[in-house]
Amino acid sequence: MPMTPAELDALLPSNWEKSPELRALTTDKQRRFALALSMQAKRNLADASRSAGYGQSDGSSEQNYHETNGSRLAHDPKIAKAVRALCEIRLASSLGPATSAILEIVESPITEPSVKLRAAATVLDRSGISVHQRIDVSHTETVEHKFDAAQTAAFYERLKEISGRGMTPALPAPVEDAEFVEVEEPEPAEIDWDAPEAVS
Repeated sequence: MPMTPAELDALLPSNWEKSPELRALTTDKQRRFALALSMQAKRNLADASRSAGYGQSDGSSEQNYHETNGSRLAHDPKIAKAVRALCEIRLASSLGPATSAILEIVESPITEPSVKLRAAATVLDRSGISVHQRIDVSHTETVEHKFDAAQTAAFYERLKEISGRGMTPALPAPVEDAEFVEVEEPEPAEIDWDAPEAVS
């Protein structure tokens, strides 16, 4: 059941004037609409429009009017910023109880160690002392290019065109005909170490 405008007025934070996002809204109905949206567990634009105190004057059905009006209001950037600001105010007001609940989990003797560790990490993270993870990534890539003499000559020709200078690459001469001869190495000579010529 949608709230009434009076109920929403009672729930509007007393210091809402300090919020530039809420001050940017020009009417009480816009502020009520933003508050109604910030409190909904399941988004219902027609209910938020109804709760804010909007009423149809164009002769359309009430439901159709509130659906259309709610959609129009929800897409207004000023209202979207106000909804976000109201959500942040609500979260800030529940930090104390949330912190107490997490600390109870950390300090309880019956809590599993893995649950305590996650709760402690949450407390540290939220207090600005975050747990850092270091991930090292190593990547090695080997690229091998094999060029024959014709490809190498074409490469140097292209370099000559690009640079405007002549280059004379040291290309290996192409092998047209070759013969292989196996050369036998002579056996090492026996040295007589006792002979007078062996000693110098």
